Amino acid sequence: MIAAHYSLRPLMLTVIATVTVAIASMAFHADSIASSEAEEMSIEAHARLERQLAIAREERDALVLETETRVAELTEALENERAEMATLRDALETAKTAQSDAEAAGEEHERLQQQLAIAREERDALALETEARIAELTEALENERAEIATLRDELETTESALAEAEAKAEQPSAHRGVSQADAEEIGGQLTAKGIRVDLGSDELSFASASATLPTTDLPTLDRVAARLEDRPELNARIEGHTDSLGGPEINQPLSQQRAEAVRQALIERGLAAERVIAQGAGSTQPIADNATPAGRRQNRRVEIYLMTVQEDSTSAANDAER
Repeated sequence: MIAAHYSLRPLMLTVIATVTVAIASMAFHADSIASSEAEEMSIEAHARLERQLAIAREERDALVLETETRVAELTEALENERAEMATLRDALETAKTAQSDAEAAGEEHERLQQQLAIAREERDALALETEARIAELTEALENERAEIATLRDELETTESALAEAEAKAEQPSAHRGVSQADAEEIGGQLTAKGIRVDLGSDELSFASASATLPTTDLPTLDRVAARLEDRPELNARIEGHTDSLGGPEINQPLSQQRAEAVRQALIERGLAAERVIAQGAGSTQPIADNATPAGRRQNRRVEIYLMTVQEDSTSAANDAER
């Protein structure tokens, strides 16, 4: 396309030059004929020459018009060629840019491929390390599970032995020297610690922060004293309790004072002092809800345990250790 552009231009210039020379030659020839023979020519000859001159001029004008048309066509073709050449140049620049981009993309692709290879190597190494770590942890877990199983077996064995011991301890045995019939006779309950007699609020009611016994009859204390008199092998253990009002520094001595008050009442009923032990538990062993007045009243109580002399000594030793 570019070669065609360069071949059209000299051809156009040649045509223009040829047409110009022809027109000039024809005009000069016509003018020469007219001037040299003017005098000799007749009117008819002059008219004939005029007609020939007119024809030559018409031919000249037609040739000029044709030449101008051809020049216009060649000019338009030249402009089209120039426009196409510009388009081709733009296409060439675009192709060069695309080639550069493609080369840059290829380099980037290569770089990414290298990074991908490195990442895969690191991933494989990490996978191997992870697998090794998982194997170690699995082995450690299995060892821990085995140890836990062993500990569970030991715990079950210990709990079984403890439950058996507690069951035996809770069962009333003959060495305590008391029976269910003894408990029922004095209105008590047979427990692992002996016969428990509750001095509840119906018979023995302490006012809040008070350790003074009421002046009314205490038939339960009378029955306990009579049983102890009939059974010299039995001793009495008295436990005093309070509600949760007040702190330990108040409740502990108050519960001890209440236990001592009941102990003194048994001594006054003829029981030897060495056969009666008094102990305060404060508010640590509630039997009802301390959030209500009725519950607090139940917790302000005294419990009497009747037991053999041997059991009483063992209980006293346990209390001393605590």
